[in-house]
Amino acid sequence: LRRLLLTALLPAIALAPLWVLEAHGGPLRSKMAHFALSFFGIVAFFRWLELLCGTGPKGFDRSLKNFIIYFASPAEVLFDADGNLLWSSPGHGAGELTLRIVGHMAAGTVVLSLGRATAFAPLLEEGTDPWQLPRFGLPRAFPAVYLQSVYVYCMLATAMLMHRVPMALVGIQTQEPFRAPLLLSTSARDFWGRRWNLLIHRLMKRTFFQPLASKGRCGKQVGGLLAFIMSAIFHEYMWLMVNWPDTSDYVPGLVVLFFLAQFVICAGEAALARTAL
Repeated sequence: LRRLLLTALLPAIALAPLWVLEAHGGPLRSKMAHFALSFFGIVAFFRWLELLCGTGPKGFDRSLKNFIIYFASPAEVLFDADGNLLWSSPGHGAGELTLRIVGHMAAGTVVLSLGRATAFAPLLEEGTDPWQLPRFGLPRAFPAVYLQSVYVYCMLATAMLMHRVPMALVGIQTQEPFRAPLLLSTSARDFWGRRWNLLIHRLMKRTFFQPLASKGRCGKQVGGLLAFIMSAIFHEYMWLMVNWPDTSDYVPGLVVLFFLAQFVICAGEAALARTAL
């Protein structure tokens, strides 16, 4: 009965952001508000799925208190080896987080200024959309693609660092969301597996990759593919939410193709790592 009830609530959690928009009677003032709604819906969905499947971090469902803290926090709270919440003195790290937030906001402001001055397409002809060019206009469009990527990173990193501040104020330790992905990544696997959006990475790894990884190399490949497919599906959901209710700029399937391409790249990289090349 418990499993049936948990399963029945999964669709409601996923649809809750759409109900909010419908109840509001139309789009919100900012697409960022739509993005925030979809982000919270996705995190809540996968954490509820972890409760259903028992794949969350050790200790997350040990008590009602642990699960409420884990489920309600946008940042991922950390547990020790025994499954207890990792605590520190209240306020520890909050000052450092604040400085990092200010730094990312400043960087984002600079990037936004450059973007507005160049229509986010530096070194390209006015009105050119690099995403509409053959091969995305690369290599000439690389500065435009990188500028847009830096802006997206600054927005995400700022928001996810802000999510950590309330937990730091009460003394609960949380997961680092990014590890300089646009500066220090050495490969696609390093980017997706060790540096970019570690909150989502850990959710995908625990629920979709690890249960299959123990079944040998084939299991790892299937688990990796499943993790990328689930990432693709929830990004499609986010694209739909951000553009709701006017979906004229939303092309279903493009995000799925992007993540499938990323899986192929990562799988190829893993295969080459086992050779002498």
